[in-house]
Amino acid sequence: MKMLRKVLVFFLLLALLLITIQAATAAVVINEFMANAAGAGTDPAREWIELYNTGTNTVDLTGYTLNDGEGTFTFGAVTISAGGFIVLVNNQAEFNSVHTLPSSTQAVVYGALAPALELSDAGDELSLNDSTAQVDRVTYTSTNDGKTIGREVDGVGALVELTQVSPGKANKLPDITVPTLIDFGEVER
Repeated sequence: MKMLRKVLVFFLLLALLLITIQAATAAVVINEFMANAAGAGTDPAREWIELYNTGTNTVDLTGYTLNDGEGTFTFGAVTISAGGFIVLVNNQAEFNSVHTLPSSTQAVVYGALAPALELSDAGDELSLNDSTAQVDRVTYTSTNDGKTIGREVDGVGALVELTQVSPGKANKLPDITVPTLIDFGEVER
């Protein structure tokens, strides 16, 4: 009986270890979003939110929720591959009129299922949650017309205004202008 108990405990610990390893290698984050689409009358129809899987395993998003404090979207049967993107769009036709996703990126429409989920131009907080805990959260103040906010490097780093709108693609950082050095000659003392 003691041997059976030891074997059972061993397999339970092994299963827990495997679950922990899988969780540690699969992390989905809010990577980029469009809160203030260019053009009058297009908000919120052209809003979108990009998720990125920083892990090495595919993540099943079934039952995950995305919340902005006013509206909540619950994911159906959706997976995101390792190193892959998913773009949540408010309105598929409006999104497609402006953007083209890579074939490897899936679009998930949330607008009709969570009409209260709208990204405020003046700032908002987005929270991504699995069935037990908060997975990621981003907070922003305001956005410029037609610009996106995203992570400096896909999956990590601070949120910045990106120079290139890139749903389903790697983020492009703002261009850095290097100041020109002026040679004033040698200073006499």
